Amino acid sequence: MSTKKTNSLAVFGPFLKEYMVTAEFKQICQKPISGVYVIPSARSRNVWFGVIFVRSGLYQGGIYRFRLILSEDYPNMLPRIEFRTPLFHPLVHHDTGEVNLAEISTTLRGPFQVYSVLKYVHRMFRNIKSEYAWNKEAAETFQDNPERFAEWVQSNVELSKLDMFRSTEDDSDPHAIKFSPINGATYQTCVNNLLNSNWD
Repeated sequence: MSTKKTNSLAVFGPFLKEYMVTAEFKQICQKPISGVYVIPSARSRNVWFGVIFVRSGLYQGGIYRFRLILSEDYPNMLPRIEFRTPLFHPLVHHDTGEVNLAEISTTLRGPFQVYSVLKYVHRMFRNIKSEYAWNKEAAETFQDNPERFAEWVQSNVELSKLDMFRSTEDDSDPHAIKFSPINGATYQTCVNNLLNSNWD
């Protein structure tokens, strides 16, 4: 590679990455994934905040917050997904919350990697696999004792509903996804505002 071409990449690389990240977000907005919501951080284009509301399968009813992290070498390396809500799942590391993306890491290339990774994470709640497991206990229980696995998952789902209100280190970011308990008065105010709104 010539010195001139190398210098051009150094100059335009950040702008190209910014364009690609914008295109990724646009793709997600145009083709939403059921129950999955993401927003880039206000402070770094490399960090996105997300939450998934699981609507079917063993994890139905679960509410799991996560972070999507783009490497400095993006798009040559896949984004990372780290769950902030404790998640008992074969593909999710017990300590770090990171999802093992090995199954798609060798085949996923080119544009719209973020969208493809989010689709994979969305599927993993319904199509549970023990291959590529990072949580060996979850994988072994899923294989050897499905009934116990289902019980532990249900406990995890209930925990996720309580954990959604927990503060995290992300909360200082203006774009962080946060939840607050709602009381009766606040609920009624919201209902009244909706009923009295002029939609014309």
